[in-house]
Amino acid sequence: LDDAVEERVNVIVHNGQMFRCALRRSPSSSLTNDCITAMAEGLHSTFYNHLLVLLWEDGNSGYLAKADSGVDSEWEAFNNIKMHICGKSSIFHKRYRMATSVTGIPGAPALTLQMFDCSSSNIEDKDTADKSFYSQLLLETLDSLHPLYENLKLDNLRKR
Repeated sequence: LDDAVEERVNVIVHNGQMFRCALRRSPSSSLTNDCITAMAEGLHSTFYNHLLVLLWEDGNSGYLAKADSGVDSEWEAFNNIKMHICGKSSIFHKRYRMATSVTGIPGAPALTLQMFDCSSSNIEDKDTADKSFYSQLLLETLDSLHPLYENLKLDNLRKR
């Protein structure tokens, strides 16, 4: 890699050929960008790095990696990643919502991972370590996105 300027960089391959490449580091959707920023602040680095791999990877779910992705496809890709983390089940989210509505504070000490037993959440990987990883990732994801959600609600109320 050489001569990085803004979102462009020269890639020099082993045979001497040089390619100028454009790299996007953030989505053009402000809502998606706000969510990713909130997660960057709220997630443990291991979980955030895993999220980035899911968001930017090549393949069907890596919509953000496509140069022509628009605001709607970026939001859809972000939602697909969240659903992948959820394991296509809303049970964990429902339990989280009930627990946070009781305490009123996401991530309060009363909220523990045991409250969100994921044995019924249909996470595809049956391995206990994977379940624990995705359960903790989901808990931290919801904890980091909840304040953004509350802030958006307040913004909407102020606009009225």
